[in-house]
Amino acid sequence: MSAVPDPALSRAVLAGVSCYSKLESLPAVANNLKDLAAVLMSPLSWELLSEYCTVVAEFLMDSRAQRHVIILDCCMSGRALGMMSGQDLLADQAEVDGSYLLAASPETGLALAPPGETHTAFTGELLRLVREGIPGPARELDLDVIYQRLRRELAERGGPVPQRRARSTAGRIIFADNIAFDPAAAARAQRATEALWPEPADCHTPRAFIGALAVVRAVSGHTIQEVSQRATPPVSPGTISALLNRTTMPRSWKATGIYLEACGLPREEADAWQAAWQRLLLSEQARPTPSQAPVPSARRSRRTRLIRKKPGSR
Repeated sequence: MSAVPDPALSRAVLAGVSCYSKLESLPAVANNLKDLAAVLMSPLSWELLSEYCTVVAEFLMDSRAQRHVIILDCCMSGRALGMMSGQDLLADQAEVDGSYLLAASPETGLALAPPGETHTAFTGELLRLVREGIPGPARELDLDVIYQRLRRELAERGGPVPQRRARSTAGRIIFADNIAFDPAAAARAQRATEALWPEPADCHTPRAFIGALAVVRAVSGHTIQEVSQRATPPVSPGTISALLNRTTMPRSWKATGIYLEACGLPREEADAWQAAWQRLLLSEQARPTPSQAPVPSARRSRRTRLIRKKPGSR
């Protein structure tokens, strides 16, 4: 189940530098801290008391909290995930069961602070998601939902793609209420959860598998256009149509997995579909290629020439 942090037992530590002696100042960083703190203390998010939302850098490393949520909006913040070195202190923190580390950029990427903007690109989008919500069936926005939407939105703008590291069920920690919650979409999602999905283990041929994929969409009640819009990362309607009209197995699982998730297939059933895909793909690849029919020789026998002569010809 999704976990809602207890405001009385939760603390937020916000740290940032907006003025430098030799580098250009970044006023957007100061705005980040002020506005993100306001969100964390608001009913939209954790409703922290002001004394529990502070800027004390030593708190994180000395904390004995059972769960940590670490959000880094800085250049090369992805290095904290331990991609280059397993000895990074923040990477070690993220290994603690129930910890979540969200980085604004890859290990060699730059975070963006667009000139004239109130906030940096990453924190600005994070604040927008909390303040505007995400239209759909989710009543709350957990960390995984926010991460997926941040990746999608920032990638579409050509910016650095956020990274994450999560332990156990930390991704289900609720960050904010979803003010764009759609009850009708929630009802459809509930019906989809209770729906009788096709059984992938019963698919013994590529055509049966592709047909079962089409049944999944029919059971979900979504149109191809709706599935396209629900997909994360985005998948065009043409790509979905091409998938459902194949006669051979998809060579990659990625598009199929995204499609099934966008249709609302429960996550616990995805592994069975991937196993069926792999089984049928291996079977298809092992099948011998049909040999070509022998090509008739251009040289005809004397008997054949005689038979094909017209009556009366010489």
